[in-house]
Amino acid sequence: VALTENGILTSLNSEGEPIWTRNLQDLEASCQSGGWFNVASVDQQLVCLSKHGAMVTVDPTTGDAELVGVFDYGLEAAAWSPDGEVLLMATSAADDEDETKTKSVLMTMNAQFEVMAEITIPTYIASSASEDSRVSVTWRPDGTLCAISAVDAEDTTRKVRIFKRETLELHAIGRSEDASGAIVKNLQ
Repeated sequence: VALTENGILTSLNSEGEPIWTRNLQDLEASCQSGGWFNVASVDQQLVCLSKHGAMVTVDPTTGDAELVGVFDYGLEAAAWSPDGEVLLMATSAADDEDETKTKSVLMTMNAQFEVMAEITIPTYIASSASEDSRVSVTWRPDGTLCAISAVDAEDTTRKVRIFKRETLELHAIGRSEDASGAIVKNLQ
């Protein structure tokens, strides 16, 4: 399958010819903003994610699609664990103390889209601000640890935070330094 940024999902046969094509932006208003960035095969279905927060499942044989959820403040980054059982996402949410502000959130969901863990992390600079502030998430190959790389809003330094899979308990924080011990900003 291939997914374009504007939500065109196409299933191709082994010769590269289209089997079916689906425009995900036709589903609902929350899917029309574009920014589609992730498609993965999970539990015999395709899961597509948009920077604007839409999460859609698609039947890989027919192309039938269903909106399963929307993250109101969008998604910065997402990655499935190596075993395909856990989705790690960097997003935002309303601040409980001040609804007009947002807080940065790292969360995991299982393949049935149930939230497993959710933590507030230091506010980061959004990827949309510049290419240097791109947020990314990843997994250790054995799936026991996950990480987020983001530029902290407070000191504009890129930090890598590593967390435990099940609880998102902080395991380690890395930072980029040159040989003098000075922090190198926005090293990716």
